[in-house]
Amino acid sequence: MSNLVLTRNAGKSVRMEMLPGVFVTLIVAYVGGDQVKLELVGQDGSCLSKRVNVGAFMEIGPDVKVHLKSINFRVARLLFEAPLNVKIARTELLNRGAVAK
Repeated sequence: MSNLVLTRNAGKSVRMEMLPGVFVTLIVAYVGGDQVKLELVGQDGSCLSKRVNVGAFMEIGPDVKVHLKSINFRVARLLFEAPLNVKIARTELLNRGAVAK
């Protein structure tokens, strides 16, 4: 297992390759108070939405969890806990071509 910490504002997202060729996008839809609204969008367009309080987590798969560590000035600090084979990239870097797809 590996951990990655990212900060995300509302509207920002992270793309994860769960299995080779199988991608999901995690969107931070709302940040406020002590909770965020996370939306998980699959390649087929399916969507799962969940509000997560500080200190809680959202389980994405059997081995992947996203913990909400803190919120500071409407910026969420997320801890991704996943096996080493799960690739995680900030979506804005993928759009710029800065990370190998």
